[in-house]
Amino acid sequence: MKIFKFIISFLFVINFYSYSLNFTTGKSVAFYGANASVCDGFDALLYNPAGLFMTDSDYGFNFLGSYGIRYYSNSITSDELLDFFIVMKQGRNLSRSGVINEMLTFIPDYGFDFGANASVGNIMVYKNFKNFGIGFSFVPKTEVTIFGTKSLFHSFLEKLDLTKKLSFETKLVALQYLDLNISLSTRAKLLEKKLKAVDKIYIGLNQHFYFPTLFLKSNSQFTMKDAGPNDEGVIDKYKVNMNTDLIVAGYGIGILNSIPFFKEKYNKLFENKTGSGFGIGYDMGFIVEFNNYVKIGFSITDLGFIIFPTAVHASVDNSQELELDSIGAIGDSIINGMIGKVEDDDEIEEKTEIWMPGTAIRVGISVDPLKNKKGFLTIMNDISICDFNRILNGSYPTFSISTGLELKPKYKKFAAPLRIAYNYNTQANIGALSLGLGLYFGVVHLDFGIKGLEILIYDLGAREFCCAFDLTFIF
Repeated sequence: MKIFKFIISFLFVINFYSYSLNFTTGKSVAFYGANASVCDGFDALLYNPAGLFMTDSDYGFNFLGSYGIRYYSNSITSDELLDFFIVMKQGRNLSRSGVINEMLTFIPDYGFDFGANASVGNIMVYKNFKNFGIGFSFVPKTEVTIFGTKSLFHSFLEKLDLTKKLSFETKLVALQYLDLNISLSTRAKLLEKKLKAVDKIYIGLNQHFYFPTLFLKSNSQFTMKDAGPNDEGVIDKYKVNMNTDLIVAGYGIGILNSIPFFKEKYNKLFENKTGSGFGIGYDMGFIVEFNNYVKIGFSITDLGFIIFPTAVHASVDNSQELELDSIGAIGDSIINGMIGKVEDDDEIEEKTEIWMPGTAIRVGISVDPLKNKKGFLTIMNDISICDFNRILNGSYPTFSISTGLELKPKYKKFAAPLRIAYNYNTQANIGALSLGLGLYFGVVHLDFGIKGLEILIYDLGAREFCCAFDLTFIF
């Protein structure tokens, strides 16, 4: 149970990430990706810089920040997780309860992928002038992706069979950084004159400055098999091997400090041995408006790199024999052995490491069919490919498709936009609805968005749940 609890704690506590698929504002969560052609204001700073100058307002700020949470799994629903912990607490047999079989059924052969996200303290401000718009954003980001083969679940959750060889692989990348973004947007009026069928063309460019505080990358292969019978013909020893390639950089080990296991061991191990880094990136995009009610949008975001001039590289091949009565301490034994080897300076190298943020490509179209009541009804559809940095870890980028609708009833200075969207993405690997509501009183705008209400339905649950809200001031 110790190694089992360690695995579960490791997967759930460390999985704080902020992929480019994740949406920060209440409005973007409500659309859940269907916003490349309609995002304006603060959303333009994040998803398509061309929309900044398309904003009707002169300026806005959200110094109170945006707030949101997200959970997702590519195979396991929230209901199955709840049943899992209930059975554990009751002390019942996990395999006999059928909970493990349900979880294993939908885990794809290439492995599992899941985590959680918390987004707080994002600061954004923009100002539109006569011929251009400018905006600034300061967003703390934590990106973590974890991947494990399906055999990990078979070995430790379904049935631990010590008569057979156990083998699995895990990969982990964690990147924690501050993102300072400067955005410029305008209209391409010369191009508008040449293209008669086009009413307006908005273009935009963002410049990112990345200030990383932590970079952690590991690739581990684990095997365990019997060491053969003893003199009495009894198998009482096992050969355990764990090969790990580990890279660590950055002064801030904040994400590791939240995990007691790493705080006591790895944090001390790499403290004051790694330097920080820097990086730059770009966003670019355009929005073309036809006949005053059809818009096409395209954007590329976070196209850049982050470099760590001094990163610690450690490669550890830890092999040992464990007796049958010490199998329960396998986790501590392996980790202690790894730490003992890495503490030897001969096992550590300092190299330059280059990584990339979560690059995303988005394309979308929106229709405002009520010409006599513009802005009351908007229908949009988007396709995006996000998180190209996952390719560097042997994983895959995320494909997402979204269709959304917004109703925006108004009365004088009051407005209450209603939003609904349907999204499918390959992270959750299932389609789901997202909903949103806005309450606008003059310059004060409150937006709320939620996806995955199935989490409230027993025996159904959700593979993905997220919600966000933000309070902004727009003049």
